[in-house]
Amino acid sequence: MADRLTKMIAFVKTAELGSFSAASAALAVSSQVIGRHVGELEQSLGVPLLTRTTRSQTLTEAGRLYLEGCKRALEAVDAADAIVAETAQEPRGTLRITAPVEIGAAVLTPKLPEFLTIYPQVKVELVLDDRVIDLVAENFDVCIRIGKLPDSGLIARPITPFRLVTCASPEYLQTHGVPQALDDLPGHTCVDYAFHNYPAPSNWTFTEMDGEERQVQPGVRLTVNNGHALVEAALAGGGIIRASE
Repeated sequence: MADRLTKMIAFVKTAELGSFSAASAALAVSSQVIGRHVGELEQSLGVPLLTRTTRSQTLTEAGRLYLEGCKRALEAVDAADAIVAETAQEPRGTLRITAPVEIGAAVLTPKLPEFLTIYPQVKVELVLDDRVIDLVAENFDVCIRIGKLPDSGLIARPITPFRLVTCASPEYLQTHGVPQALDDLPGHTCVDYAFHNYPAPSNWTFTEMDGEERQVQPGVRLTVNNGHALVEAALAGGGIIRASE
């Protein structure tokens, strides 16, 4: 397509200026190159576009028709370039974002009015969902998630560090006792979090004081796929949870 556009530009400039030499001067290429481009167009179309003399080139009837079509095509290309250039200078269009329900509602949503004020040509579609999202299939531009990114071809940028807190309601701890060590967790009732279409991890990972990671298999009896539900289960005395601070 790039070669085709180059040939069309050479033809249009020749038609407008009346000769290969004038077109070559305007486009800063040799007249032989201009002539070759036009000749290749004629060969691919199967009709002559120009009537050639020793001093000038004039349009044939087919050439006049083709000239109008070329002008429209090149104007469309210029218009597309202008739109992209304008977008590069000022963001515009629809930005589709997905984020977890709790983080999206509490942290992200309050920031969006300021963002929309800064970028008045942008519209935002925010979808709050705790499940694993296929960004390409569901046409999302940005996905905000908590935790480690699984191996993928996606480009990821850390926004801010987060810390998981292991906790339970006072009522649960009063009834079942406070765990004194990680080894106590398998003997307690725990509530775990899992994405809608992604299983919960079988182990909880903790970082010891010396920086070493330690994995513990908790006594999970209830699994939920929503952060708010996780906290509510803990508040109701359902067990020990891990939640973002």
